This record gives sequence, structure tokens and C-alpha cells, in this order.
Amino acid sequence: MHGFQLWLNLPAAQKMTDPAYRNIAAAAIPRGTLPTGAQVKVIAGRFAQDEGSTEGAVQGVSTDPLYLDLALPAEVGLRVPVRSGHTALVYLYQGGVALGGRALIPRQMAVLGKGDTIEMNAGPVGARALVLAAQPLREPIAHYGPFVMNRWEEIRQAMEDYAQGRLVA
Repeated sequence: MHGFQLWLNLPAAQKMTDPAYRNIAAAAIPRGTLPTGAQVKVIAGRFAQDEGSTEGAVQGVSTDPLYLDLALPAEVGLRVPVRSGHTALVYLYQGGVALGGRALIPRQMAVLGKGDTIEMNAGPVGARALVLAAQPLREPIAHYGPFVMNRWEEIRQAMEDYAQGRLVA
């Protein structure tokens, strides 16, 4: 069994909005099987192939995230479209996969460069991988513990707010 938790960094203008948590039941996650046998779960964003497109369970986030959970049979390739200009990565959690000729091993992540398509090929035992992409914020990041802000002064304020019980919704 695998479990993943994804935290999204919001633009500075949205940092002080009320926190939100989305627990998405497995039955609520759109999924599909492609003619190659590849299985795709679309957690966030939109996944498009010749067979059509699927909207994910999570929509309406300002950074327009794509979050896919892929299961590729042995030696099967897959082309994943990514919105141009988005930052993308692939996290392999089982099996083996090659991205542009570079092999990944389990628990390894590849941060990808510019482009609008991720081309991946599963190895001889298949692959399970997450594909994540979103609009880059290009803002400074300051983080400490669970707090992610843009400046250290904001981190100190968040810690003080937490200590004083002001972060309780």
C-alpha cells in the first residue's frame, strides 16, 4: 500500500486564506485504462489522449495543478501532455521507467525541463509513478516546519499566530 500527501504552495496573495483540506475517496477519483493497458488515475487537472480527456477530482486551484497516478505494464510507453510553461516532475514509486533515455529507480524523482509532453517508458517489470505539474509561482519561499510563506517575517507571524491559537478555523 502506498500513501501520498500533496501540499500546494499558493501565490503570496492567497497565503493568508483559510486552510483547506480535501480528502478524496478512491471512488471519487476518475480513472481509465488506455488501449496499451496503462491505467491512469486523474487526481487533479485534466488528462487528454486520443481516446478523449478526463477531468480530475480536484479543480479550481489557482496554480492549475496536474496530479496523475500511473500504472504502466511492462515495456509500455506513455505520452503525458503537460500545459506549456508548467513545472513538471515524475516520482517513481514502483518498478522502473525511462524518461528521455534516463532511467529512474523507485523513490527517485525527476524534475523536468521545458516542454509540453512527458514521454515515459516502463521497464521490464512495469512502473507505478506520480506525474505532478503546476504553474510556477516564481516567488521567494521561506519555510519552517509546516509553514510555507514568502518571507521570514511571515513565518515568525504564522508561528506566533499558531502559539496564540489564532490559526484555528
